[in-house]
Amino acid sequence: MALAGIGAIAAAGVALVGVSGALLVGRWQMKAAMQQAQKTYDAAVDAVRSSAIEARAQWVREIRRESYSAFLLAMDTTQIAIEEVSTEHGSPNEEIAAARKDALIALAALRRQFAIIQIEGPDPVAESASNIIDTLNKYLRRSDRLRAVGRHQAQIEAAYRHADDSFGQNSPPLRLRTVHEMVMQRPHYRPGWESLRETTRTEFPQIL
Repeated sequence: MALAGIGAIAAAGVALVGVSGALLVGRWQMKAAMQQAQKTYDAAVDAVRSSAIEARAQWVREIRRESYSAFLLAMDTTQIAIEEVSTEHGSPNEEIAAARKDALIALAALRRQFAIIQIEGPDPVAESASNIIDTLNKYLRRSDRLRAVGRHQAQIEAAYRHADDSFGQNSPPLRLRTVHEMVMQRPHYRPGWESLRETTRTEFPQIL
């Protein structure tokens, strides 16, 4: 083979090696670029996801803050309304009825706010809110009982005086039993007695 041909083949071989090397380097560079692009994409997705999570967390915090504030405000309103009921014992029946109606309206509004807290949570807060409503309900029922006792106080005092005349004041259970027997004989005493029995049930369970 002529020297010129050998030189051409050698040059072609060198060129082929150079192309292969360039392709190999290109593949490495492309792979590195793809990996970098994937990392950039993943970072962008993570950033969006993190931003979405944070945005939702902030939204939940705002909703809860609003629901808690509304519940506490409704709780204060309900407490004031029930206190009005408890202080109206000597007032005309119309004023007492109006005060109790306001208390029931306030309780209904409080329960609506509680429903939102049940949805938004968390559970410990909802449980505390439920306990508050139960306490206010008991407060209102107690006010009703005390008001009923007040309405029939004269009759109840007369029954107790009768018991004192019969047995003295040294035996509270016997005294209370005598009052009960007297009330059963006088139907117009019964409303007051029923209210009194609710307030003394825990003191004398053996005779009530």
